[in-house]
Order: sequence, then C-alpha cells, then structure tokens
Amino acid sequence: MKTLINLYNQIGAGPKNISLNLIHGLAKSVLSSDIYIIIPDHAEYSTLESSNPKLHLLKYPRKQYTLSKVWFRLYLELWLIPRLMHRYAVKQLLAFGNFLFTPGNFNKLVLCHHPYLYDNALLSKLTLPSQITEYLKRVAFGLTLWNVRHLVVQSDYVESQLRATWKLPKAMQLHVIPNPISNSFQKADLNDILSLIEQRSQRYQKTVKILYVSRFYPHKNHQFLISLSSALKNQAIAHEIQVTVDPTIESAQSFLQDVSSKGLPIKNLGERDQKEIADIYQQSDLFIFPSNAETFGNPMIEAMCYGLPLVLPDLGYARAIASSAGNYYYPDDAVSCATLIKSLLCQSGLYKQRSIDSYGTFSQFQNVEDWIMLYLQTLQQNHQES
Repeated sequence: MKTLINLYNQIGAGPKNISLNLIHGLAKSVLSSDIYIIIPDHAEYSTLESSNPKLHLLKYPRKQYTLSKVWFRLYLELWLIPRLMHRYAVKQLLAFGNFLFTPGNFNKLVLCHHPYLYDNALLSKLTLPSQITEYLKRVAFGLTLWNVRHLVVQSDYVESQLRATWKLPKAMQLHVIPNPISNSFQKADLNDILSLIEQRSQRYQKTVKILYVSRFYPHKNHQFLISLSSALKNQAIAHEIQVTVDPTIESAQSFLQDVSSKGLPIKNLGERDQKEIADIYQQSDLFIFPSNAETFGNPMIEAMCYGLPLVLPDLGYARAIASSAGNYYYPDDAVSCATLIKSLLCQSGLYKQRSIDSYGTFSQFQNVEDWIMLYLQTLQQNHQES
C-alpha cells in the first residue's frame, strides 16, 4: 500500500540521523508499493536523490523565521499533505515529528520523541519563556491525540510515562519500536573488541578519555561535565572529557566559555558526521550520558557497539536502554559519578568485564533494515485493524 512519510521538521541532530537512516534504508529496499517522503531542502537532505523507482523524495524549502515556520507547518499539514494524499492515491501517513493535524479518514501513525511532552519534572525546570513554548507544543500534541489512534514510542519507559501524563485511553495504541543502530557503525567481532578493550586498559592508565556525544539542548545537561571534571581532579584522575557541541548554538556558548575560563580538560570536537563519530568511539575509554531526559538516546547503543563502559544517571530512560550494562550514579551528583569512574578504572578486571557486558547488550538492538520492516508492518497491521 502506498505510504506518505513526513520528515519535514526533523532537523535536530538525533531526529535527522534517524530520518536519514530511514531514507537510506528504504532506498536499498525492495519496495512493493510507492513511498513518498517529505523532507526539507536543507543541510544533508538537500543533496539526497533516490535511485529506487518506488521511493520519491519531495523537497520543500526550510523557513527561517518563527512566524513563517508556523504558517508553513499549518499549510503543510492542512493543505499540502491532503493534496498529496489525493494526487498519489495514498492511504497511510507516517509522521516522525510528534504532531499530526492532517484531516482525513486514512491510516495515521505518529512517532513521539520529545520528552517535554510527557516529563512534567523536566518541564518545570525550564525558564518561563521556554515553558510557554513547551505548553504550546503540548496543545499541539493534544490535537494530535484527538486526530490519531496510533503512536510510536521508542521504549517501554516512554510508553508508561506518556500514558500516565496524558491519561491515554486503551483505544489509543502505543507501539514500542526502539531506534536502530546506524549502518555507519559496524559491529566488530568479539576478538576485535577484546583487543580494543586491552588497548584501552593500557591507555587510560595515563589519561582517561571520557566521551559525551550529544547536541546541545538544556536537558542534555552539559553543565554537569564542569562539576564532574572538578570532582575527577579532586580524586587525582587525569582525564579528558570530549563533547560534540556546535559552537554556533547561542545557548552553548556560555558553557564553552565557562570551560575555557576555568581551564578544564573538556575538549569540544564539534558536531561530526556518523562515520567520524564511529572512529571517535573507538578512541575513547568511557562513555558518559548525563542527560536529564531522553525518549531513547542513540549514542548509548552506539557506545555499546564498541564495548565502551556506560556511565549513566540512575534515571528511567537510561535503565530502559542500557539495563544491566549500565553503570549508574546518582543524577547530578558529580562526586558520585567521579567515584564510580574511579572504581571502573582502578579495577582492571572490572573495567574489562563491564566493557564486555556493554558489547553483549548491544546485540538486542535492531539494524536499520529490520527497524524499517517493523514500521511498515505496524502500518500494515493498523490498516487491517481499522
């Protein structure tokens, strides 16, 4: 059955990578029906071309100003998408962007991947202007819930949070589809991982390289790394913390300036493409992910792919993904985190075992091809049940 997929607003680093995985995976698939994908004519999307005769990329200009973004989004949802559905005789619509206002009696599926839509504690920590923005998004999400009967979430944890916050009726079906590992990350065999772990065990005795892969947003909690670096220094642990922050993001500049003024060993690598990030994982010794909230957290499974021990806050989203492979500290407690890191580094046997545990847990996550098949099967199942 023909499908239309709306990826127009998937601009952030994480959503963009997932969307590109979807497009590249579909391009290599043998498709039984036509698939039309709406994308912005922006960044990596602008150079995409489909070599698959049944995959059609529909590019639309990216608006620059808030008002024009709002108006174009309404135009896209309320006028353009219905016209496209009619023109191409499409019967099912998949939206990756949390919201779907498009009217019509057809099969609709929406991916919810914005933690502020359900995490009240996280929302309460924002400044008043940011809270107003997020409350407006909740209004939009409420309209989406009125318009659709099927949502996709990326973990059981998010499903439970979403149902509790919105008091969703049983008629609202939530499908749990975890994110895949990008094909840019090639899983090594166990012997290669053991060799990599041995190299790390020798290297971190001089200076431990701690990696945090994430774009800069308030809930990503980069500021915690400043306290952590000081706590590691107090425990005489020579270290370098690497981050992947775009320095042109206005809200990131105060963090980077703070790091510079304090002379901390926190190195900004800048945003990198996934192939470069794959090499950076292999050159690191520990992976940290201090984010306050996530709907998934792809960097955690990317780190598992290379057997990096995971240092994580003891929060629901982290345990949902890492499970027993995670090494947990009290959230926002830099001393607790530094003590945990020291215990991993000072016990060679423990470091190696937790590296192996990380690598072993990675096997439960899907590749891109299986992930795409699961989405298509979910759409087909929803159509049959409607």
